[in-house]
Amino acid sequence: MQPKQKLIAVVGGGFGGLNAAILLRKYLSKEKADIVLVDKSTYHLFYPNLYEVASSEEEFVSIKSLKKSIALPFSEVLSKHDIQFVEAEVTKIHQKENYIVFREEKIDYDYLVLATGAVVDFFNVPGAREHSLTFKSVNDALKIRSSIEALVQQTSATTAKRALRIVIAGGGFTGVELAAELTNLKKIVAWKYSFPEEKIEIEIIEGTSQLMPGMGTDVCLPISQRLKDIGVRLSFNSMIAEVSANSITLKNGEVQNFDLIIWTAGVRGADIPFEVKTEVDPKNRCTTCTDLSLKDFPNIYLIGDNACILDAKKNSMPQTATQAIDQAEFVAHNIAALVKGHPTFEYVTKPFPYIVPVKGKWALLHLPNGFTLKGFPAWIVKQLASLRYFMRLLPLWQALALAWFDVKIYTKND
Repeated sequence: MQPKQKLIAVVGGGFGGLNAAILLRKYLSKEKADIVLVDKSTYHLFYPNLYEVASSEEEFVSIKSLKKSIALPFSEVLSKHDIQFVEAEVTKIHQKENYIVFREEKIDYDYLVLATGAVVDFFNVPGAREHSLTFKSVNDALKIRSSIEALVQQTSATTAKRALRIVIAGGGFTGVELAAELTNLKKIVAWKYSFPEEKIEIEIIEGTSQLMPGMGTDVCLPISQRLKDIGVRLSFNSMIAEVSANSITLKNGEVQNFDLIIWTAGVRGADIPFEVKTEVDPKNRCTTCTDLSLKDFPNIYLIGDNACILDAKKNSMPQTATQAIDQAEFVAHNIAALVKGHPTFEYVTKPFPYIVPVKGKWALLHLPNGFTLKGFPAWIVKQLASLRYFMRLLPLWQALALAWFDVKIYTKND
């Protein structure tokens, strides 16, 4: 008798979910399993380029071109992989009965991979949600860009031409990259509206004593110096206690005014609509077993921002794209092994290199062995890393065309 074909559902089309679906198809033929990817969006967001969208000016790059550079349609990516795509938001996951619900419909699954991503963490700071711009989507990036331009345009029309202050709340990877790129936008809009560029202040406010908390001085110091060189102000040990319409109050009681605040202080796992509630950590990430499955439900796997994965020292692993892709590969291997009746393995954490671009053709590459590379060579490595990722998803010629297109449009305003 022919064994029953399995149904594998993947919820979330970010770095973890999309790669899990593609790798599952690579390891399992159509005869072995049907694979369904469910996401509330129609495209895969290439998040590393999001800050470029926030800092590019329409005079140089159209909105249509910006979206093309960062939003890869699932229909285009999945067409060659024989993976079904469903545009929907999952509203309930029934772990015991093995089905998910969306739009009055349901999918019965044999295996489920959850990679629904993260949401902005406001840390319960009063007023932060109401008065801050966020930076998690294409629309967020475009709103930041238009808000800064409108602010400069309005102020340039007055005789006072007062100084404008843009605050980036949080000095992690996102805050650093965004602040650096906004110096390009500052230059462009100042020229466009004949506004003194030096009167547009961009400042990162970080609650700890350094940028990118947890990183070593070999990374933080050169990046801090680079930001200072390009005109970004840095404030450390400045924990924000409250945000109002035009001011922030620090924990020491100091009140500072701003014209625009962008919240990049952190993220937390998106809520997962489980029927049976499960244990989560303070970042709303689910506790996983050693094979990244959900406790008590061995056919449900969590990866990326949804999983609290601990290293050998019991520290939680960073929520990065490379970690999510590595977890996706592991889970795809294990599910394929289960379908084929082969042994499975436990997940072994490992560090990965990372690259921090800081305006223009300058970046910092850090390897797990402690080696760092700065400047233009590291920027070249970043472009090659983007190309390599595109090659995971697209045919070679399409990947090359997209990588070149990105370089061409994003270097226009450097």
